Amino acid sequence: MITKKNLTKYLFFFLLLLTLSACSKIPGTLEVSFLPENNLLPQNLVLEELKPVLESILFGSVEDRRTLVSYTTIGCTNMDGLGGPPKCEPGQAEGTLVEVLPILSGEGTFATQQDIDQALDFDVMGLYAIYQLPQDIVPADYWAVGEYGLIFSRQMNDTPFPLTVYTQDGRIVNLKHHMGVPPEEVLKQVPLSSVILDPSAAEAWMAEHAPAGTPGEENENGYLSGAVCFPSESIPEMTLYFWEIYSGDLSYQYHPQNESNYSIMLAPGSYTVFAYPENSPHMGGIYSEAVVCGLGEECADHSPVIVQVKPGSEVTAVDICDWYSPDDVPPNPALLDSPGLKPTGSAAGKICYPSESIPEMTLYFEEANSKEITQLVIEENQSQYNVNLTPGQYTAYAYLNSGAPLGGSYSQAVICGLTTECSDHSLVQFDINPGETTNSIDICDWYDPAAVPPDPRSALIPLSSMVYRTKEGNYYWVEANGNSDFIFNGMSLAIPFTGPSGVYEENNDLYTLDLFSGETDQLTYTPDILETSYHFEVGLPEQILYTAIPVGGEIGPGYTGGLYKIDMDGSNQLTIDDEHNAGNFSASPDGQQIAYGAGETAFLFNIGSGIEVFDPRAYGMDSPKGQVITSPSWSPGGDNLAWFVSGYFDGQDTQGYGIFDMFSKSFQLIHPFQSLGMDITPPAAIWSQDGEWIAITVFDQEPARSGVWLVNSLNPNQEIFIGTASSNPVFGPWREDQKLLTYFKFDQSQGDSKTWIYDLVSGEHQLAPLPSEAQVIAWR
Repeated sequence: MITKKNLTKYLFFFLLLLTLSACSKIPGTLEVSFLPENNLLPQNLVLEELKPVLESILFGSVEDRRTLVSYTTIGCTNMDGLGGPPKCEPGQAEGTLVEVLPILSGEGTFATQQDIDQALDFDVMGLYAIYQLPQDIVPADYWAVGEYGLIFSRQMNDTPFPLTVYTQDGRIVNLKHHMGVPPEEVLKQVPLSSVILDPSAAEAWMAEHAPAGTPGEENENGYLSGAVCFPSESIPEMTLYFWEIYSGDLSYQYHPQNESNYSIMLAPGSYTVFAYPENSPHMGGIYSEAVVCGLGEECADHSPVIVQVKPGSEVTAVDICDWYSPDDVPPNPALLDSPGLKPTGSAAGKICYPSESIPEMTLYFEEANSKEITQLVIEENQSQYNVNLTPGQYTAYAYLNSGAPLGGSYSQAVICGLTTECSDHSLVQFDINPGETTNSIDICDWYDPAAVPPDPRSALIPLSSMVYRTKEGNYYWVEANGNSDFIFNGMSLAIPFTGPSGVYEENNDLYTLDLFSGETDQLTYTPDILETSYHFEVGLPEQILYTAIPVGGEIGPGYTGGLYKIDMDGSNQLTIDDEHNAGNFSASPDGQQIAYGAGETAFLFNIGSGIEVFDPRAYGMDSPKGQVITSPSWSPGGDNLAWFVSGYFDGQDTQGYGIFDMFSKSFQLIHPFQSLGMDITPPAAIWSQDGEWIAITVFDQEPARSGVWLVNSLNPNQEIFIGTASSNPVFGPWREDQKLLTYFKFDQSQGDSKTWIYDLVSGEHQLAPLPSEAQVIAWR
């Protein structure tokens, strides 16, 4: 009787001897040598058994592969962690029997019948080898082994990703993905005596068994593979598009979130390859000349690369990584194919912001005739955009998503170049034509918020986006619907211009507070140092500046200690100056300079070059005696720096605010007065968002003139007195039809203080609907 082992023993050696007598080593393949006795079946019998699996993997569909799966039945587990038995579905008891296909890819996982199609949806380049597994392997309780291993070659982005399909009785029982390992290395781990089909024989088998219209035929498909990138910490789910430029045929493929590679089979042709995220359908990425160049600063050509797909070949490194020139990306087919959608054009351009990073914001495109507004959400640090629009005439502007009433736009100043002589900030109207892209609609003018239309998201409620503090120390944020949302209880909370986190001090350290979730986190770990003053700056949105002195040190009027800076994640803590008293401080809008100090001279800290003395005499301020400057504040454009000044002017001791032009090196004294001589630190001047007006709090010898003054920085003779006993000025929404300033004022008849709102446009003063003694902290 001939058994399976006997058949192997006699027929295999006969066939092997015939082969050895007529062949020599082929470069790049296994060198066949005399093999010891083993349990291999004759090659033709093995291949006949494996033929359905081979054909389904090489030439078939997911449906073909699905019919050949042999599931393993095992009990599920509720244990956490990777590996081990399959995890139970919600509601399943531990140990419930489930049918799965085991898959090894780094850690083990299992595909159920519900998700088997996803597990079997892969492409291979070809069959590399077949081998028999040892018969003495003891499988794990939850892991099928199989009888044969079928090694298939695959590549993704020039990186080898071979696949081994394990079979038992001609059915698929296990899959193993080899990450970044060439198929020859996989085969090296197999004993030579177990190899049934070496690489050269595998190639011959494919050529012989390829169906008509596949390998060897002109209409054979080819393959594309590459990376998927995105200018963010994560990769969103998106749709990849492959457009054949001559036939107009469009192929597409869903791409899951945080998957960094793709592979697709395509008909031969010339393709443009691009993508659109599911949640940002107007922001496209593409495989372009800039990607081939390396996406460096010198890579200015963002035109698409035409990819040639040839029969039976694979084109690798077709990386969809250029998200920086949306105008070069074809329109989103998902939008163009929407039922009833009118033929569209598009607008594209840059996004700028006067800081080191670009905050999250929303762009608005308003059609001039219909007044319809199209919105486009911009991610953090996104510097380009592309949006589809129906034909018409549009203006474009933006508002921060933080709720800050600060708007930017595409304006005449953008066209002018945004230099100091570009004073026209009116919005530019531009045309959108069907099938065309209007380029260079750059949202870059943030220097005249008054010229920007109102934020469409804001309800017509005057307190929207205000932050205020009650006398009990409770902080509230006024939402767009007018409701006050509690955010904090404490003595002093710094509110950011952008971002979700504020900062407060507790137990001689700084802490961050998520303004939306209420979560806190320790920022500094210096219990021997007392933080005395801290606040955010427009030019440093991801850092906070603060002053500090050693615990037990003497604090007095105007003395706050040294100056420090730290990132909001607690990293990069920097001692800017611990030798001089910082007093009050202010950072320039671009974050490159920090003004601080008090005395005859003060200081400027320059990012990159360090500390330099700020001498007011160099700007034309020269008092023969008693000269002092303190409490700096930068203008929104960064061209002017205001200080509280004191000196001997026009023959008498005088106080006021000096505007120092940083470019012309000139000085102008505004609102000179004689002070009460109070032992306090004079408050810094506060600039309106457009830089035209300055709000100052004056302690004049004449009580009737003590309070908040508005001074026109362009014409200092134009002044507005807000009222006696007023204080704490805070600029609110500032636009053409409404320019708001809140202030705190003592009501002598009631014996308490209240917050008032002054509208510069109408000239009206209104009592704010806030509790008594509540003070406005910021409008964000």
